[in-house]
Order: sequence, then C-alpha cells, then structure tokens
Amino acid sequence: MKKYDLNYKLYYENWHQDNEESTKRDIEINKEIIKLHNILPKEKEAEILDIGCGMGRFLLTLKELGYNNLKGIEIAKSQFDIAEKTGLDIEKKDIIEYFEHNNTLYDAIYCFDVLEHLEKERQIILLNQMYGHLADTGIIVIRIPNALAPTAMLFRYEDFTHTISYTAKTIEFLCKNSGFQYINIRPEIQESEKLQLLKTNYANIYRTQFGFKDIILTPNLMVILFKNQNKHILYNNETPKISNTYDKALIKYYANQVLIKIAKGKHKLKE
Repeated sequence: MKKYDLNYKLYYENWHQDNEESTKRDIEINKEIIKLHNILPKEKEAEILDIGCGMGRFLLTLKELGYNNLKGIEIAKSQFDIAEKTGLDIEKKDIIEYFEHNNTLYDAIYCFDVLEHLEKERQIILLNQMYGHLADTGIIVIRIPNALAPTAMLFRYEDFTHTISYTAKTIEFLCKNSGFQYINIRPEIQESEKLQLLKTNYANIYRTQFGFKDIILTPNLMVILFKNQNKHILYNNETPKISNTYDKALIKYYANQVLIKIAKGKHKLKE
C-alpha cells in the first residue's frame, strides 16, 4: 500500500506564515506563555530540546532571551525547511529515533502540540524516552488539546492529523505510566471574566453530573513534569496559580446586574 506524506504546510500556514510579522507575533506569544507558566531553566547555559519545533519560533524566543544550547527536532519537511533558515541547530528526524541514538540529558524539554499527532503506543514510548533524557533537576513542558473545553471538538478535528484529545486524568495516567511522579496540569491561559462567564454552564454540568471540582476549560492543557521533588516544590512555590473560577464570574455578573437595576431605579425616582 502506498504511503502518503501529507504537506502539513497547507494546514499550518493558516496560523503561522513564513514572514517577519508572523515570527514576531509568535515570539511575543511565546514570551507570555513562558512568563505565565514560569517554565525557563535558571541557567542560560542549560541544555534545551524542543520536540516538534515547527518553524523554530519557540527556539528563536529562547535565543532572544539569552539561551544558547538549543536543539530542535522536526519531522515535517515544510516546517524543517523554514526552521533550518534560522541558523539554529535543527534536525529533521523522527523524535523516537533521535532519542534512541542520543545520550544527552536535557535541563528542559519542550513538547508543544506534538503528542496529539502520535498513535497512542508511540506517545507512551516518547514519554518514557523524555523521562530517560531529562536531567534530575530538569523540567518538561507539554501542551495538548483539552477534551473538556467547550471548543474541544474544534481543536480535535480542525487538524486532520490529530489522533486524540486529553483530559487532566488521561494525561496524568499517561505521565505516571511513563515514570513521572511530580506533575502539574494547568490551564493554558488566564481567561477574561467574559470568557469565564460564558463557560459557567459548562463548569456546572461537569460539577453536577460528574462531581468534578478543579475544572480546566481552556482550549489547551499545559503539563509541567519533574523528576526531582524539590524542583517540583520550588516550582509550585514560585509560580502563581491561574484562577479561572467561573463561579466568581457568574456572581460578579449578577451583582453588576443588581447594581444596574438599582442605578436605573434611582434615575427614575429623580425624574
């Protein structure tokens, strides 16, 4: 049976173009993610690996922030050809094959928007390899689509090459089966009050029907992994929590409505 190589550029260029404006925008977005999740190594000379580095935008962000020991792996030719032009150390290779022939221990491994493209068996293999190639005091950061989000079906099927979406439970299950004990699963972004209000009904359904408590409804999940317990504790102490509470947004909304009605009533009395 003939094997087809999909031109992933036909999809990816809907979001990221090969031009200066798109590059600058992606770098600024990456800086916001880095700051929000506190995911940089302390040392500028840290060994860093970006799995599925795409056009190299996250690596360019790290370079701009002063990091030097950067390695990117990308298998899609259209993405690799663009990333290679950055002058950074980018290799076109299957990541599982790369790990099989590499003994480097990394201080930080980033894996954004990759796992969901792999078959389940390869996901388990890859996470095991990531664990084995992480330095004892290192950090792994993964971004994946969130199956609980109101937009979950869009993020699952908008990209033809996606094989799966995740809940916090399923990604925790996968990580624990790969050797990780110290796991943080975070919302990708701090949502506006308007977004929290719109998602309140979804949150109430999950709470009422399934008994969920800490509900994440952002389109993606951020997964932060550690080998070292002390590093995990330090991360939790230094990193602010993202507070998408939904209930508070609803309470504030109704409180504002009451204030509006009171204000209107006073206006009528004056008339």
